Amino acid sequence: MTLNPFPILSSVRDMANMGMIPAGSFANRKYCEQSVTVEKGVDTLLVDCMADAQTSGGLLIAVSEKHAEALHKELEQRGVLHPEVGQVTGTSKGRIHSLP
Repeated sequence: MTLNPFPILSSVRDMANMGMIPAGSFANRKYCEQSVTVEKGVDTLLVDCMADAQTSGGLLIAVSEKHAEALHKELEQRGVLHPEVGQVTGTSKGRIHSLP
């Protein structure tokens, strides 16, 4: 997962910089720490925001490569922000590599 195109609202960034991160977000990070590798150079604020407990799971979606273009077009038509932030690169279970 490449975090540079990961969209974060400026007000969210400001609040996170002030330390206003929900306690549930830290619980989320703790729960996933065995499955997530954060590479050197990744802004920890982005990782905190990705683990935000307030998203209700609406942050990421996955689709097979053969359906990606159709999904992209549909989201574009609906005006939905949809940056590509990662891809499945292997068959190993449960590993997310966060890259700068």
